[in-house]
Amino acid sequence: MQGRSARFEDGVLVVDGDTRLMISGDYPYYRDRPEHWAAKLAELRDAGIQVVTFSIPWRHHVVEGEGSRRFVFSGGSEDNRNVLGFIEQLGRAGLLGLARTGPFVHAEERLGGMPDHVGPAHGGASPAVLSADGTPLLFQGLALPSPLAPTFLAETKEWLRALTNEVLADRLHPRGPLLGVQLGHEGLYGDAALALGAFDYSEPALRGYRRFLARKYRVIDMLNEAHGTTWKSFGEVPPVKGWEGMATLGACLDWGEWCGHYLGEVLQEWATGLPGSCPRFVSLPPPERARLDDWLGRVRPERLRGLQYGFTRGTGNVREDDGAFLGTVLAARRQRGPDLEAAPSAEAYSALLALASGATGIGVPTGARGPTSEALSLLTDFLRHEGQSLPGRAHRAELAWGIYTSYDYVAAWESASAQRYKGLRLPRPARESLAHFADDCLAKGVDFRLVDLEQASAEELASCPRIILDGSFYMSEALQEKLADYVEKGGLLVVCGESPLFDERLRICEIFQERVLGHHFQGRESVQSVKGLPGEVACRPLGLPEGAEPFMASPAGVHGYRVRRGEGYALYLDVRVGPGVICRVLEVLGLGGTPARPRAFVTEYGGEEEAFLFALGRGAGGTVKRTLLGVPLELELADQGCAVVKVRRGGIVGCFVQGRDERPGRGAPVRIRYGEEELSTDVPCDLSAISEEGGLRVRWASGGAPVRVRVPGKGEPRP
Repeated sequence: MQGRSARFEDGVLVVDGDTRLMISGDYPYYRDRPEHWAAKLAELRDAGIQVVTFSIPWRHHVVEGEGSRRFVFSGGSEDNRNVLGFIEQLGRAGLLGLARTGPFVHAEERLGGMPDHVGPAHGGASPAVLSADGTPLLFQGLALPSPLAPTFLAETKEWLRALTNEVLADRLHPRGPLLGVQLGHEGLYGDAALALGAFDYSEPALRGYRRFLARKYRVIDMLNEAHGTTWKSFGEVPPVKGWEGMATLGACLDWGEWCGHYLGEVLQEWATGLPGSCPRFVSLPPPERARLDDWLGRVRPERLRGLQYGFTRGTGNVREDDGAFLGTVLAARRQRGPDLEAAPSAEAYSALLALASGATGIGVPTGARGPTSEALSLLTDFLRHEGQSLPGRAHRAELAWGIYTSYDYVAAWESASAQRYKGLRLPRPARESLAHFADDCLAKGVDFRLVDLEQASAEELASCPRIILDGSFYMSEALQEKLADYVEKGGLLVVCGESPLFDERLRICEIFQERVLGHHFQGRESVQSVKGLPGEVACRPLGLPEGAEPFMASPAGVHGYRVRRGEGYALYLDVRVGPGVICRVLEVLGLGGTPARPRAFVTEYGGEEEAFLFALGRGAGGTVKRTLLGVPLELELADQGCAVVKVRRGGIVGCFVQGRDERPGRGAPVRIRYGEEELSTDVPCDLSAISEEGGLRVRWASGGAPVRVRVPGKGEPRP
């Protein structure tokens, strides 16, 4: 056993020293007969799945009788509560397991898998989770218990301690097949993407909020100074229930910070019942486009101490729905970690999008016969043979979107967007700015990443050659200093909309203005037609700092400039991020000068000797052209098709291409040309290729149509 371990490093699964791309599939053992377990697990293994995720529903394993309750985890060959037997079958099949222990395990189970007696509506002693207006948070029409309620916490810890003592302790790798446990589901109760005012205003949660304030400020006078209040103790401080103008800025920032802290606090409480060495996972949902600010405020992976970030892909069809597509990209790029749940539609496309966006693993839909589509089977074939090195590859992004969550805490309240502070603009909602940024990058074929400006180290910021920030009138002194250092040491920072002149407590703080920008205003804001931008925009004429180069103007004056600061550059545009604004920025930066043809999401992961190219079509097909490792590559992409190609110096190593389309007369033959090598077919099909001794081994699915394949080094096409 010496030297054997299972752990995650920077979101990547490492088993016994080997880095792995985590390919997982879910199997609800408790819905099947035990005599079927071994055969089903063998099918999953043969389909390329390495890790089986499974829920252990609390309600399924608690037995009540004669005035008492007991937990049942074992049993005979016909007892589907025999989770010990199921885990033993996992090990025999050579599979690893990730257990969802709850207390809330899945949206398909009654009360999320929790027993009725813990719910407020069924005689539970715990109060319900409440929204700002006092409405209980419901699931399947049932009120959910406040996660920090003492009675519910005691019940939850009893459940998790029983799991630890009877199931987990002796079955964690290397003593058994378990990698670890997942606590909660998409947050706690599937709630991580809800509005900042949606929860939790129950008394146990508000006591937690006030403890948080006491830890942050230590003495009430410090909070009163920040909030402009006269409270005598932290116990008097009320929660924020809406935006009421600038007087509530400090309180809104604290409530938003608490919402991002709340998830970690609850999970840390729940996790005290688990083995100390047990890896702990959290699954967080992708954002809805309309709720981006709430999601950015609540989903704070950097604050989940000791918890491994994972995400789910949501319910939308990412091939057809731009909002669902963006949600997957943002969830995968928010933090390194695996995709922990399979998408219900467009399976291969959705899985490939997660990987292209940075996921360190994918969840695969499973059924009685393994993966639910031929294309998905071909994809897992490619990944298990050629994709294991993917998580260790560097993502090559040309620019980053800077996240400053304090802006999201304010923008999440609907009324804030129309306000002004001394004539200066408040934060623009991310549902507008970030969404427009992503749309323009996709239209221009420019790849991007996300960076949390507060949490990122100086080294992490320096790894971003260009950062775009949708600004506002305030910013903490520490962040103003950090961004000034970033620019002066060689970074390129683009600021749109507003330059901060105050800190988060509305005290004058002009570090950013003095060290990074330096303009002043020569007139009031008006709506202008600005050269290079579509339509009309609200902007102000600028007086430029010394040495600045203007690049955007209207008849009213200059509205954008570039200025050198130290070894780097700053760019300022006095317009909010909206349609076409980022396209103009990209042109100024020399990126994506023409619209991408075809319109596709294209991203690279590479090194000195090996590289991957991902391409996912967002409309009509065409030829994607890139240069990998100094060699030109051409890839034919079907309408809304997808592909991943792996190359090494000297040739094509492997690929997966989805070229079929269920619609009659649609689709495209496979064609990949890399230097002098070509892999192609004569008809549309889905295809995977992997390296074997002597060349590539190719598999395909064409719906019955005959296929002739040209393989590099194999001479004439072969059927």
